[in-house]
Amino acid sequence: MEAEPRTPSFSDVTQYTDMIIFPIVLASQLFVFIRRKFKLDVAAIITLLLYLFVMFIRFIRCFTKSGDNRFSPIQVGINIVCHTLISMTMYFFVFEMSSVKIQIEGGPMAIPRAETNRKVKYSVLAGIITYLVVYLTVRLISELGNQQLTHVELGLLYFSIALKLVLDILVMVIFMQVFIYFAKRKQTTLKREALTFSPFNKFILISVSILYASRIIGALFTFSNSLISISELYNTYGYSVYRLLMADVIFPIRDMFEALFFAYLFYFQSKKRVNMSILNEEYQKRISQLEEVKPLNTQNSGTVVSHEVKQSQISGAVVDEETTQFRQFLRGQVVNNAKEGEDKSFL
Repeated sequence: MEAEPRTPSFSDVTQYTDMIIFPIVLASQLFVFIRRKFKLDVAAIITLLLYLFVMFIRFIRCFTKSGDNRFSPIQVGINIVCHTLISMTMYFFVFEMSSVKIQIEGGPMAIPRAETNRKVKYSVLAGIITYLVVYLTVRLISELGNQQLTHVELGLLYFSIALKLVLDILVMVIFMQVFIYFAKRKQTTLKREALTFSPFNKFILISVSILYASRIIGALFTFSNSLISISELYNTYGYSVYRLLMADVIFPIRDMFEALFFAYLFYFQSKKRVNMSILNEEYQKRISQLEEVKPLNTQNSGTVVSHEVKQSQISGAVVDEETTQFRQFLRGQVVNNAKEGEDKSFL
């Protein structure tokens, strides 16, 4: 008689989920890196690679001995590490965007604000690492042992849970402030050109709102599941199915969409940056060529305007007109780029 399996019958779905997600994320990031020739911001590269690293960990665990038993202590530990790394990635992205916001706003308080942002970022990083070490240790003790946790272990567990909740709330507040700032800035830029939010801009707004809501749900699940992990409800079949579904199916799919969204966002941000750089180079080159055409006649300082000087003035006027027309052409190119979707990098 075969032994009754410990995991629900859909445990294989969790494996297939990890095995499908990794190639999708890998393909999307390779496309971005190859098409942009790795000319991305350091923050963008770090963000994308951290997501890819988490997907890779989830992928290779499918081929381990405990890969088909997602209730094993090893699999629980892998889930905790992966969820924490995803949180660290989001924290990093939010503080990088906050740094960009401070640079754009400028002003006399820019340097002190940037320093404060840096200190808070490193404090949050230290906090999330502390959470990972403490929470992972206590949870593994709970998963591996048959005895109840001691008062010290319970105290450490509650401390780590409260710490993670505070960090999540802090980063979510900063993210909402930064997002609102860039949304208003985008709206102002579009109004300046007599434009409004395109359907794609609205799509980005809705997508970010959904991702933000999913982050809130994830934070609430982490908080509640951490508390329930030390109760009898944790090992009941119904709740086991629920936490398996959330931790091994729903959240990996959410993380995949986040990774795809960031890949898409960074792709168009880098495209816009490259296009603007090319236009600027063409502009400077054209201006230099036109300036060289202007006849320079500074050696003679007579008061009578000769025929050559008159020709010089006429030629200079033509060059000035050409310069103005070229500037208008470049401006038109920038506006046309915005109308044709070059503003798809909403932030």
